[in-house]
Amino acid sequence: MQGNDETEPTGLSFSSRHRGAEARSNAQFPKPKYRDAIPCHEIKPSIRRFLSKPIVPALRGVTKTTRKQSCMKTKLIFTSLFLVAVLSVNVGVHAQGTVTYLSGLSEPTTGSLPVGSDAWIATWFQTGAAPLGYRLESIQLLMDQPVGNPSGFAIMLWDFRAAQPITTLAGPDPSAPGTFTYHASCFSLAPSTVYWFVVTAQAPVATGAYQWSYSNVNSVQQNRWRTGGYQTSTDGLVWSRDAGGTFQFAINATAIPEPSALALVLCGGALWLAARGRRRTG
Repeated sequence: MQGNDETEPTGLSFSSRHRGAEARSNAQFPKPKYRDAIPCHEIKPSIRRFLSKPIVPALRGVTKTTRKQSCMKTKLIFTSLFLVAVLSVNVGVHAQGTVTYLSGLSEPTTGSLPVGSDAWIATWFQTGAAPLGYRLESIQLLMDQPVGNPSGFAIMLWDFRAAQPITTLAGPDPSAPGTFTYHASCFSLAPSTVYWFVVTAQAPVATGAYQWSYSNVNSVQQNRWRTGGYQTSTDGLVWSRDAGGTFQFAINATAIPEPSALALVLCGGALWLAARGRRRTG
């Protein structure tokens, strides 16, 4: 029996024959060489190498731009909320306006008492029941003709416990008979609360004295505000109560407004826009 030329040689194992066939196949049809072939255990390092290529900074730039736009939207939303709140407060304040809540200026004048460095006068008033209180705008005093050469007139809201002013009002020197207005600076009055204010001067009565008019009316009540009675002192420390009569003054204030329906609607709309913006940016 004639044998084939390609009869496998005797004495060779199967594995040896298989390697020989593979070598001949590779010689005839060489396998393509892949650039940077990546073994399985090097997949993660290869991803890091890929991310370090020039295309990644561009992608990172896009991410930064997106984040910047998101931050700008958030700032715009909160700025809108702030503007809505300010608008709501301003609408309420202008709607209320300044009101003369308490006035004894029209009461019949009985006489006047001197005001000097050794002649202090204190009187009180009780505020109304506005839920959020009031902003004190000004106090008006009815003054008589001064005597001598007075100077340094002062009017202050007074703290009797500390024997010092709470706030000082600004206004003209009452050097002639008439009504004089003294303005407060951003001072809030609590509801249903008693406040005292005093008048004094720099010069002693012997040199000159201002004259504050008073009436024999024992009390004045208007708009749920009231006043009545006064005290006098020679130094602002020790006070004596005087019975009967009220000094002639007026209180001008602005009620601090409660949130209106318009303000609530505007705030609700702003909050809805904020929530919507967060959903979009998220």
